[in-house]
Amino acid sequence: ASEILTTIIPSSEQMLMAEAVIDEEKQSKGWFLLNYTVNLRGFVELRHITKELTIKPGAPIHLRPSRDSPVITDNEEGDEIELIWAGEWGEVRFKKTLTVFFIKPFENLPVIEFESEPEPSEYEVVSPPSKEPVSDPPEIEPLVPPLEPDAVTQLPSGVNLPRYFEGTFVKTSKVPGGVTPKYRFQLFDNNETHIALIDVSKLLITNPLEIYVGQKVIIYGRAEKLPNSKKIVVTARTLRPR
Repeated sequence: ASEILTTIIPSSEQMLMAEAVIDEEKQSKGWFLLNYTVNLRGFVELRHITKELTIKPGAPIHLRPSRDSPVITDNEEGDEIELIWAGEWGEVRFKKTLTVFFIKPFENLPVIEFESEPEPSEYEVVSPPSKEPVSDPPEIEPLVPPLEPDAVTQLPSGVNLPRYFEGTFVKTSKVPGGVTPKYRFQLFDNNETHIALIDVSKLLITNPLEIYVGQKVIIYGRAEKLPNSKKIVVTARTLRPR
């Protein structure tokens, strides 16, 4: 019964972060949750607009200029929000990561093959029906087993598909002389054995990477062997806590 915020194609890379909801009954109906970064317009009451034409922290942002309209989110410190105009209500545009829900009638989450054509259908993404805190989603196993350190060399010639890597996210130390290394992060397994260097230049993420240092993470990306070295580097597309 919730309002539809937007639609999203199944092949969107943000869909890789989707997980089944905790409620088993809703799981059986195909409900998933997703932390979705979205650009939206909304409305705030004039009492939440300051003399400096900024939006007060905690101000509810409505889908339409009405108190009966669903609340999309609350304005929080650090949110990217801009007042467009003000009349009886103020219209704002903002960019924020929201927890949203959608129905997907498939058993498996999509694994993107970056060379393939996007799927033509779309999912309708809706906002939470209430402001109740959303529980942490259950842990899930990676869809593809993590690579061993030398697994890249075992792939058939010319084949190097993106896949999942699991391990502890570690910051790379500076080399002698204080020079910053080319790859700032690495991945280690439970035995503190080096798995791969991590290239974060193409990573789709909004949080500072430093918050994941020392945590177990799952990374999706393409691995390549470094020239004249046994080490591999993974060009990360997505990263999430394990």
